[in-house]
Amino acid sequence: MDKELAPAADAGPIFIIGSPRSGTSILARSLAAHSQLWTSGESYILFDLYGAGRVEAAFERARVLSRGSWFDDQKVTKSEFLRCLGLGVQALFDSRTGGRRWVDHTPHYVLMADTLAEMFPAARFVHILRDGRRVVHSMVHFGARLQREAPSGTEPFVPPWAKDFTVACGTWTTYVEAAMDFCKRNPERAITVVNEELVADTEESFRALFRFIKVPFEKGTVSCFRTHRINSSFQVDSGDLKLVRALSSPWLEWSDEHKQIFARAAGSCMVEHGLAREEDLVTAMPAAAAGEVPARLVVEEKRLADDTPGDQAEVRQSLESDRQENGTGSLEAPEGPLPTTITAP
Repeated sequence: MDKELAPAADAGPIFIIGSPRSGTSILARSLAAHSQLWTSGESYILFDLYGAGRVEAAFERARVLSRGSWFDDQKVTKSEFLRCLGLGVQALFDSRTGGRRWVDHTPHYVLMADTLAEMFPAARFVHILRDGRRVVHSMVHFGARLQREAPSGTEPFVPPWAKDFTVACGTWTTYVEAAMDFCKRNPERAITVVNEELVADTEESFRALFRFIKVPFEKGTVSCFRTHRINSSFQVDSGDLKLVRALSSPWLEWSDEHKQIFARAAGSCMVEHGLAREEDLVTAMPAAAAGEVPARLVVEEKRLADDTPGDQAEVRQSLESDRQENGTGSLEAPEGPLPTTITAP
């Protein structure tokens, strides 16, 4: 890419990515309290235009459509093409920011982070990770807020994850796994911050975040995060400190059936990323019936798909031993039936 097309260092946008209901909005608003940063509403449109492989497929069609195509003749690479698209998008956003860096907080962009990384070479990505139990609990109650706030006589769009507990569990897992994979592959450009750690030690967490995005520390961002609660599924937007700093405990409210669904769909992800211990997810589970796979083993089995061959062998050996002790047969034994849809608690 020509030097004149390259963005200035540390001048690119900041994308806050993560699962819906993880705290992307309050983090963006708090960052925007900084004199060098700016945010607005979620943009969405970049996914519609460029996500799900659409822009890469369009480029490839244009390149090979016929021998001697413009892209082929001019030796345009995909990276150059994406960067030029990013320049146009950034020019539009920069025209509204008053010279400050643009902070985007559209959760859906986690599913196209690799494309955005090519479109915006100077961008930084901040993955906000929140305990999946709190996220799912918030998801399945969010539809009620949308209904309350809809203009009279209109029917709001309610995301599928707000209507179905199982879908909510799967959505959280999909987004977290995508974000963690992106951060692992791009350590110089992406960082994960844990929502609960932001709440527990706000100032130190923001200092570390500012070092990553290369802006000086400003106290106003910490004050904003500590004193505001926005876009909550349960309360109106608030500055009540008791509400802002309160952490819910939905696990205590869920039925055993909900807990089992969550453990199957999200348990391995929770354990892998340090959000829960294995025993935390099965303590309140009913004992496995004869021939049924214990919930703990379900959590472990799901981890096999992501482990290295060596790790897989070690985990598989442990599982086989546990299964023999529990009388549940080999790994190839079919699991018991599990509901695919359940009414939100």
